[in-house]
Amino acid sequence: MKLLPLLTFLLPAALFAQGDLPPPAGAPVASMRTLTQIEPRTPIPASPTPSIAGPHFTINTPGSYYLTGNVTVTSGNGINISSVSGVTLDLNGFTISSTHGSGSGTAIYLTSVSNVTIHNGHIISASTSGTPKGFFNGIDWTGNKPTNTEVHHLSVSGIGNIGINGPSVVRDCNLDNIGFTGINATTVSDCMLSEMAASGIQASLVTKCKVTLATSSSGTGINAGTVTDCIADSRTSIGIDGINVSNSKGSSISGIGIDGNTVSNCYGSSSTGSGITGTNVTNSVGVTGSAGTAGISATGTVSFSRGDRAGGNAITAVNAIGCTANGTVTATNKSLGTP
Repeated sequence: MKLLPLLTFLLPAALFAQGDLPPPAGAPVASMRTLTQIEPRTPIPASPTPSIAGPHFTINTPGSYYLTGNVTVTSGNGINISSVSGVTLDLNGFTISSTHGSGSGTAIYLTSVSNVTIHNGHIISASTSGTPKGFFNGIDWTGNKPTNTEVHHLSVSGIGNIGINGPSVVRDCNLDNIGFTGINATTVSDCMLSEMAASGIQASLVTKCKVTLATSSSGTGINAGTVTDCIADSRTSIGIDGINVSNSKGSSISGIGIDGNTVSNCYGSSSTGSGITGTNVTNSVGVTGSAGTAGISATGTVSFSRGDRAGGNAITAVNAIGCTANGTVTATNKSLGTP
């Protein structure tokens, strides 16, 4: 029995095409929001020619701001963000710089701020090691310490004193030729620092960073509570100094390569100091070129690690478990093949 003709007969006529639809009345009306409606943004103008003393621009109202050109000041600050919460500053690929002859002001100066993001551009001055010129600081703060603040995708170079100071988070930044400390923040990740005249990074947590100090430096490469997946050097101090250090490489000339409470999966080396010092060291290698120190020196346990110091104590510890050495292992307890 064929039902198709019967079903077609029973379908209402309204379901079949009824001809062309009439066009809507009136002119077409835009139905989408503009970028300004989605994210209202305030432009910051480029510097006048010739440049004048700073601050070039002051932000004291919440919102999103962006540079429309390079900013150059002859002295003082570049941009102030003052006593405000909820600001995004997009450098938009442009540069903030200073032409001061002996170091003056701060490129981006924060005063009692919170919930601030700064990103996507450059801070450039002409300082060299020990000789400030241009900005004295890159990003710095006064008043209440900044909270919930983030700096990312920024390059900072030629700063007389501190590169980036105060943010909660600093990530994906490059710093070069900083006269004192590179970065002081709570969390630092994916940053590269070179030619730091004093110290590199000071933070609670540092991950995936590389720090190279200047030849005249006497500071620490990385100083943090937790350090992971990092490389840092020092001259007369400590390459990496942390409570928990893992998957990292630290070196020093006359200081200590790596110092930590817990050190794991690391390589520490020093020309005349200890390669690794700490409480407990595991799965690590410590190397020293000095006859007066050990490749690895621990006050607790060294396990499954290697110490290298020809002609003396390669490893010193209370417990040495499954270790190897180029030199002598001095420990109260030795086990699992430790010589």
